[in-house]
Amino acid sequence: MFSREKSLSVQQLIEGQEMLVLELVLIVVLQFEGTRGGELYLYHRSGDDVVLPCSSSSSNYSCPIVDWFYFRDRDTSILWEIQDGQVDQTSPRAARLNVDNNCSLIINDINADDAGVYICEFGPGTFDDWVLLSVLTISPSPPGADPTKDGDFTLQCSLERYSELGPCPEKSLLWVDETGSELLGEGVGFKSGGQTGCVSYLTVKLQSRQNSNRTYTCQFVEGDIRKIEAHYTPVFKGVPANRTIMIVIFLGAVIGVLLLMVLGAVFMKLRKTRVKENHRTTTDQDSTHEVIMMSSRTKTQ
Repeated sequence: MFSREKSLSVQQLIEGQEMLVLELVLIVVLQFEGTRGGELYLYHRSGDDVVLPCSSSSSNYSCPIVDWFYFRDRDTSILWEIQDGQVDQTSPRAARLNVDNNCSLIINDINADDAGVYICEFGPGTFDDWVLLSVLTISPSPPGADPTKDGDFTLQCSLERYSELGPCPEKSLLWVDETGSELLGEGVGFKSGGQTGCVSYLTVKLQSRQNSNRTYTCQFVEGDIRKIEAHYTPVFKGVPANRTIMIVIFLGAVIGVLLLMVLGAVFMKLRKTRVKENHRTTTDQDSTHEVIMMSSRTKTQ
């Protein structure tokens, strides 16, 4: 028992030392950026499935020895996402990770917390190109707000990215309508809240829901290049309860009137048919009586 616990402690110590060495190497890389490979910038929307390529896969390395690491900024700990080609189950995103045949890291259903730097490695200190993932999110503000009710509501657009890139440039988060026209200041059905850092707001005025079927788009632009955009369309889940009751009462009244009209028509038709039958019966009786009278007169004569 003691021997097993001692062996486990040694293994944990070795793994801890390996991680410490890795962090020291990464600190050196951060301080002397020229020692690492190139950088790949990827932009995706929240909810996307992304593939982070590892360019060293074109060499003689094999994927079973690939490691993937992640960190958000210089002050956060390095997370081991993939170790020896296998998902590290201690990763908070382990259930959404995978590695393909090209040693690329696959992350399913990304969210804002997945933004940051991802690095693949095929041996101690052999860092591959860095992949910097930025995630664009658009949602009602505050979270959980219901935009399906009459009145104004606010949309928040935010870009999460590697913190060392600094704040987003001014006027890099733009709001546009279905035609691609930028929504600036205040206009019919909207009011722009401006941009602070990597967050921008847009207040939508539903105005009796005339704007409820419109699509609002947030774009992240660098220079004249549109990097990523996300769309939002308010979706009404139903009508208010009192309105539903009124609709049911109205439909019930219409159906009732129609039933009365149908029953009335059937009754009139049955009445006409009965009158015709009575008239026909009376006529037949009169005809029979006349025949009998004529026959009686003939016998008398």
